[in-house]
Amino acid sequence: DISSINEQFIQNHKIKLVFIDKDNTITLPYENKYANENIESIVRLMQNSLGFNNVIIISNSIGSNDDKIQNIKLLENKELKILLLNHSM
Repeated sequence: DISSINEQFIQNHKIKLVFIDKDNTITLPYENKYANENIESIVRLMQNSLGFNNVIIISNSIGSNDDKIQNIKLLENKELKILLLNHSM
């Protein structure tokens, strides 16, 4: 649950890089939109505080055999406006 993350939390814990699970964390399962506006605003806060390239989605479905993402380690999800890590690389 990322709902309690705020600027003070990021600073107090000296966070520099965040990996976030996709399904059931920032999106509903198999959806490509934020679960709610609060989750999206927290992701934007982290991106503004840490930098766009330091907030990355990880998922056990990204890079799986049935996924069409091939041969790319990081790419931007245009709908979510966040980077995705392809774990098959």
